[in-house]
Amino acid sequence: IGYFNSFSYFQPVLYRSTSGAVLGTKPNTSLKYEDRKLFNVGDDLALFGERFRITADYFNTLTEDMLLFERQPTSVGYQFRPTNGGSMVNRGYELALNYRIIKNNDLKWDIGGNVSTFENEVTEILGGELIQQIEGGELISKTGYAVNSFYGYTAEGVISTTKEANAMNLRND
Repeated sequence: IGYFNSFSYFQPVLYRSTSGAVLGTKPNTSLKYEDRKLFNVGDDLALFGERFRITADYFNTLTEDMLLFERQPTSVGYQFRPTNGGSMVNRGYELALNYRIIKNNDLKWDIGGNVSTFENEVTEILGGELIQQIEGGELISKTGYAVNSFYGYTAEGVISTTKEANAMNLRND
């Protein structure tokens, strides 16, 4: 939430050699912490004197009252205002396998790997979508899609020779 986003405060300003004070932010007195409901289940299994180990986990998290910075009209004098304005679901699983190839007093050698998935979905967001400007693009959080989605152009191929360009009737006038 930050220290001052829910409070009204003034900050000093110098205007034409005269000191003054302006409102530091547009306060949100109803601002509160995010609420999370977590579900996580997992199990570890070791076999053959702990030479072979399996770990499996599943998680599902619901976040409500997400903290967002709501865009404000230019006439307000502030670009954004912190608010509780969304909810999101995160879910996934992880499976890890490990095998101890060598096990003696002088040396232990393990090999292992894991596979996992992670997906999230914005289930509600203030205004239906939130667009954040980043260098070279935009991140879009939209109801029904993953948070901070990034969209770009789809390439249809690479034209590497003049012959290919001519065959496609491409010209540079």
